[in-house]
Amino acid sequence: MASSKKSPSIEQPSHGLITVLPACLRRHVRSGQRLVVGLSGGIDSVVLLHALAALGHDNVSALHVHHGISPNADHWAAFCSDFAQRLALPFISIKVDVERASRDGLEAAARRARHAAFAAAQADWVVLAHHRDDQAETLLFNLLRGTG
Repeated sequence: MASSKKSPSIEQPSHGLITVLPACLRRHVRSGQRLVVGLSGGIDSVVLLHALAALGHDNVSALHVHHGISPNADHWAAFCSDFAQRLALPFISIKVDVERASRDGLEAAARRARHAAFAAAQADWVVLAHHRDDQAETLLFNLLRGTG
């Protein structure tokens, strides 16, 4: 049975992100500086990009890092492209080569490739979104897999 509980819209003033984001931007971002949002296609980055677009912040673009690891990778890249286009924001998707046999594991190799793509971005700020429970979810996932 579907939940009858409604999720708050990011346009509602009571939503935390819309409340704190403008002050954060004023405090850290100077006029004319370029922001690139790391857009994975997940709810966190989608909400962040949507909020920046709704606030009308100038010089915002979206960057999707295409790891090619998941069979859904092309679908995620297409979603991100379509979403940025609907928001009328510039979009770039960068395909990266991930060292699949890395001693550190596939996730660490993907993280290194992603960080390199962000470092090469033509922007003054790379803006990333992670919800409060990301670390807890990662820990639980690793414990369930038995990877510590």
